[in-house]
Amino acid sequence: MAQPHYISETQILRRVANDPNCRFRWTKHAIQAVADDGRTTKDVEDCLISGQVVLHEQKQDLLWRVKGKDIDGQDIQVVVAVYEAEIVIKVVTTF
Repeated sequence: MAQPHYISETQILRRVANDPNCRFRWTKHAIQAVADDGRTTKDVEDCLISGQVVLHEQKQDLLWRVKGKDIDGQDIQVVVAVYEAEIVIKVVTTF
């Protein structure tokens, strides 16, 4: 089955992530997941700047799963909540 294309969500994510005023909020779980995977916050931010939204899910926040590459070109997935009006991205987890 073909994966849905989240074109507008991806455009919003990239616009917010590339904004020089963007603030990243990290959950404790996300910080631990980044460390467990041997990655850095820069790896995650690079994924968010150029990655593709592949799934969305309504939980406490509207969460988007983003597929992309880290600094070394390795595949990474990141789950985020994007607050466009506040120019904030909450990083929930990575894998």
